[in-house]
Amino acid sequence: MIYNASSSIFALIVNFKIEFILRPWRISVDITNQTITIEQRNWYLIGRDTSIMAFRFIRNVEINEHVFGADISIRALGSTVTAYYISKNAAQNIKKILIDFNQGNNSSVFFT
Repeated sequence: MIYNASSSIFALIVNFKIEFILRPWRISVDITNQTITIEQRNWYLIGRDTSIMAFRFIRNVEINEHVFGADISIRALGSTVTAYYISKNAAQNIKKILIDFNQGNNSSVFFT
C-alpha cells in the first residue's frame, strides 16, 4: 500500500509561501517496502531533491498544524524527514499509518 500527499496550493498561498507553488513537497509512505519518500523540485525546476528513509524504527512523528495545512516531521534512528504545508487530514492519516505499522510489527528489535 502506498499513501501519497502533496503540499496544498491554498495552504502555501495563505501562509505566504508563494515561492513554493511551483515546487511543492510530496510525501509518499510505502508500507510494502517500508520507506518514506519526500520529494521537492530544486530551484532551477530541472531536477528533484529526494529524501528516502526506511521507517522500521520510528522514534518520533511530529505534526505542526497551521490555520491552513500542517507540517509533518518523522524521525527514525537519527535521521529526520519533513514535509511542509500538506493538508491536516493527510498528516493525520500518515501518522495513523505509521503508528498502526509499528503496533503490528512484532519482529522489531528493542534497544536497551
